Amino acid sequence: RDIKLKGAFGRPIWLDDATVAVAGANDDALEIVDVNSGNVRRIVIGRGSWPAAIALAPGGRVAAVAGDGDSKVTLVDLNAATVTKRFASGANPSAVAFSANGAALYVLSRAESSLRIIQIADATVRVAAVGRHPAAMAFDPGGRFLFVAASDDDELEAVDTQTERIVARRRFSLPFGGEWGTLPDAVTVAGKEVYVTLAGANGVARLQFTPPQLSAPATARTGWYPTDVAVTRDGTLFVADGMGEGTRPNPQFNPY
Repeated sequence: RDIKLKGAFGRPIWLDDATVAVAGANDDALEIVDVNSGNVRRIVIGRGSWPAAIALAPGGRVAAVAGDGDSKVTLVDLNAATVTKRFASGANPSAVAFSANGAALYVLSRAESSLRIIQIADATVRVAAVGRHPAAMAFDPGGRFLFVAASDDDELEAVDTQTERIVARRRFSLPFGGEWGTLPDAVTVAGKEVYVTLAGANGVARLQFTPPQLSAPATARTGWYPTDVAVTRDGTLFVADGMGEGTRPNPQFNPY
């Protein structure tokens, strides 16, 4: 089935076996898609919000929507299809996640190179430093450690959410010897293994995390400019190539 949307961006999430939520980008809405019927239900987030990332709270009733346009994170009651709360996210939020108990929101600000920890009940905010222009994050299975892809530092960072400090980092390098430009831009966790797409290097890396250490990465080639990665339960690895199957030379590449 091919379901047309008015706007879409980033990684979608399954709400149940037949329903997918998609950040609506230029549609300024959260798109709720019934994959069986093809029907799309819009939950309006706000004019100029430009939703770019979404997360689902434990229990599946509340979604968080990060707006690249308005620099806010919006909480949405999915049953009532209404906005319930808004929080400042920092400029150009790139990823959002709930804590394991659903009490806190973690938001990456790409422009500010920061991680915001927002307590939902009282709206208190703490800010932790991460690498330059963070693009994506994912929790370890226990919910304590958060893995952050710092695009313009070419590294994966492990943040201990109890201390809110980086406890491990692993830098990536280009296969032909360059010092910058791998552009890690997506993270997926499967057990002790962490998978990271390297958009600028046309590759995907696999690391193991044994607190507080990140192993040296094993890498494999992908198509052109990978933008996301997923692992099935049987261990099959899928990579989305943002620009296609082939790769092209780019001798004038400037990572800045």
